[in-house]
Amino acid sequence: MLRSVWAIGSLLLSAGLLLFGHGMHLTVLPLIAEDLHWSAVSNALTTSAYFLGFAAGCLVVPRWLLAIGHIRVFGVLVALATAALLCLSLLPWLGAWLSLRFVYGVAISGIYLTVESWLNAETQRDYRGAVLSVYAFVTLLAMFGAQLLLQRLELDRLWMLVTAAVFLSLAALPIGLTRRQAPRMVASPHLRLSTLLNPANLPAFVSGVLAGTFWALAPVFTTRLGLDGADTARFMAAAVGGGMLVVYPLGWLSDRIGRAAVLSLLGFLGLVGTLAYLLFVTAGEVQVALFGLGFGAVMMPLYALCVAFANDRAGDDDFVETGSVVIMANALGMVSGPIAAGWLLTGRSTDALLWFWAGAFAVLGAVAAAIRAAMPRHEAADTAAFELVPRTAPEVLVIDPRAPEEGLVEAGLDDAAAEAAGDPGRSESESTVAEPAGEADDAPRPVSPGPATGTS
Repeated sequence: MLRSVWAIGSLLLSAGLLLFGHGMHLTVLPLIAEDLHWSAVSNALTTSAYFLGFAAGCLVVPRWLLAIGHIRVFGVLVALATAALLCLSLLPWLGAWLSLRFVYGVAISGIYLTVESWLNAETQRDYRGAVLSVYAFVTLLAMFGAQLLLQRLELDRLWMLVTAAVFLSLAALPIGLTRRQAPRMVASPHLRLSTLLNPANLPAFVSGVLAGTFWALAPVFTTRLGLDGADTARFMAAAVGGGMLVVYPLGWLSDRIGRAAVLSLLGFLGLVGTLAYLLFVTAGEVQVALFGLGFGAVMMPLYALCVAFANDRAGDDDFVETGSVVIMANALGMVSGPIAAGWLLTGRSTDALLWFWAGAFAVLGAVAAAIRAAMPRHEAADTAAFELVPRTAPEVLVIDPRAPEEGLVEAGLDDAAAEAAGDPGRSESESTVAEPAGEADDAPRPVSPGPATGTS
């Protein structure tokens, strides 16, 4: 297992640097929009444009990977994302921001997809759970660290955005210099949009609404309370940290009492906590940070629990497809939620956003409770082991150990390589997939390769 994780070290380092810069930008951009005196609707629209671009990238980037290969696509998308961030600081107009954030969303989702398809091809089947857990932890740790750094930076917010762009550009170095061979193609989970209207996908949609409004408007919320940038970063860090602390205990609990029960519990806890803060707590630095800790504890784990709930309902061979529909439902919530909340907040006090969050938590709790009540008792408790899934691209589902073994073949492994990936007795060098002729000049190849390390 350690060798499998070490072999993908360059991929994880690139992902960490990327998410560090990405996490900084998610907090800084709403603050810049506030400095520009944009309305909450305008601010939310730019975030919705990002999430819309993210969804579009999941559909178009697999074709680019097939055409020109992983290393070139990764380099192009990192350059595109960095350029988009820098242009945001140069073009402070709403129309420009909508276009640039859409482009940035396409680039970021494509980068996720590139990294995750590569991780899938490099990971032996028996260690997919460990690799997924390490990858998910790296994503959370990078996002958390980005908020901590923002607390310490006494810089103009535009300079913070430039700093985020620097970390994004550095993400190209580990993969660009790696000696690992890129996989031949990327998995393309099938999406049947007819299944999107299943009521069981409503928790995933509400989870997206909560996450989208959090990243779009939480910095607006703290700024309008009179808090400075450091306090805002502290609030965001508390929310991410709260999710990190409870996600595995909640996963353990959901293995025993069922996903729907935990989703309902989190919905009603979020409702009670938001109303308690709204009605009884005065605004202050400590109070806001504690509210962020509790908010993150109930909001951040929702996505992974929704994917786990989808797995419990999926057949043995359609986990990836079912999980992809959950991702689509979540993305729709992340696009529509900020727009609705931004409209509600325009011309009103910050309490309007809290009421919106309380309503979303109430809907989540009621829907999840209704789903659980409608499920047969044995089905409600029939769950596979919980896995922490990061909120990235659909490709991450192929790495998930709950996915069928055929997912390895979809990711571009031939039969022999797929068999090797499922056999821990085979060395990793035996299961390495040859990269396409189009990438022959992307990385040097040793004449007689030994066990690969994945270091740059």
